[in-house]
Amino acid sequence: MFVFIGAGLIIGPIGVNVGGDAEETLVILAVWLLGIGTVLPLLLSGILGGDAITAGGGFLGFFLIVGLFAFVAGGTDQGRELLGPVWAPWAFGGGLALMVLAGAGFWIIGWIARVPMWLQAPALGAPRLFVRGSSDNPADVVIPNQLDERHR
Repeated sequence: MFVFIGAGLIIGPIGVNVGGDAEETLVILAVWLLGIGTVLPLLLSGILGGDAITAGGGFLGFFLIVGLFAFVAGGTDQGRELLGPVWAPWAFGGGLALMVLAGAGFWIIGWIARVPMWLQAPALGAPRLFVRGSSDNPADVVIPNQLDERHR
């Protein structure tokens, strides 16, 4: 990841300063290197994260990242220009649907695999609502479940 991004950050400014036919080629190469250095690690982490929960869960990670990029491509001016007026709204809505379905799929396979799960507000120190698992923190709320040691 760092090699691709580093190479893209070095080649891009060189390409801009070279001029001529080499300028366009080097800038396109830099954009591809930056794209690969960003997309490939995200895609691999989604796939491997899903497979870490259960065999075959990598498909959920793949769909989550593909949905993320489709959502972004359909929601930005550059993406809409690239996709055109017909495909951009479908990419935006389809990407959102893929992300929601993949997130729900992760929740389901995590529940089946008995992974400890909780919900928490995005504030520092906010109490957690444990749906699966247990907590020693008195501020946390634990719903009685099979993984909670205190409710067996």
